[in-house]
Amino acid sequence: GYFFQLFLQDQHQHLQLLYIYHLQLFQRGPWRNHLNHN
Repeated sequence: GYFFQLFLQDQHQHLQLLYIYHLQLFQRGPWRNHLNHN
């Protein structure tokens, strides 16, 4: 159980980092202006 919990925590942190990374990519992307015009 303990190692599984550690594994889940690690996965969660990894997912958060990926999420933040993609958010930043999305905000920097060329489609940002496209969205703001609407």
